Amino acid sequence: MKQSISKCDFRDAFKRMGRGDQFSYEGLGHLFDYLLQYEEDTGSELELDVIGLCCEYSEEPIKEVLESYNLRDLEQLEEKTVVVWHDAETVIYEQF
Repeated sequence: MKQSISKCDFRDAFKRMGRGDQFSYEGLGHLFDYLLQYEEDTGSELELDVIGLCCEYSEEPIKEVLESYNLRDLEQLEEKTVVVWHDAETVIYEQF
């Protein structure tokens, strides 16, 4: 049995699991939108696994991510993994 959740429910699930600070409020919204689009694009339903998402995705300052992976720019990061969202300073990406 599956249950649809809202963006608010998604954010609340992270708080309930003690992972409310893993992503910013805005970042959780972008991650939710990405996962919803993924379901629509692939036709497969995802189960909400907060811990799994925290292990699979990360929100960090772009500068730190590029330094950690020895990359020149976001374009290079996008060649290596999925970039869910970014602004001028922060990126949400699938860890690799």
